[in-house]
Amino acid sequence: MRIDTGRDSLLNTALIGSLAIAGVVGLLAAVTPFIDHGSVVSSQTEPVTVISVASRKGGASYFVRFDDGRTVVLRGPTLPLYPAGSSITVTIDRYADGTIRHTLPR
Repeated sequence: MRIDTGRDSLLNTALIGSLAIAGVVGLLAAVTPFIDHGSVVSSQTEPVTVISVASRKGGASYFVRFDDGRTVVLRGPTLPLYPAGSSITVTIDRYADGTIRHTLPR
């Protein structure tokens, strides 16, 4: 005769709860780029220097440095259109909710 202590059901409940939380966080991460940040309040261009390019599946990460020393990582095309050391102009959009988005020239 076996006595059920409820230990297995507690473990299953914890596992299901953890998977549910991970699913919600994953969904938020997937949807965040498509959330409307409101209207663009201001848009400006600023020169930057490409420090390095890291290729990855589906695109590349461009590490760029502004004249004031700030460094930003931007997503861009897989083919290194802008090699390290090149000078390009980045568009900076400021949105109504305070979000700032940097964009490489296309």
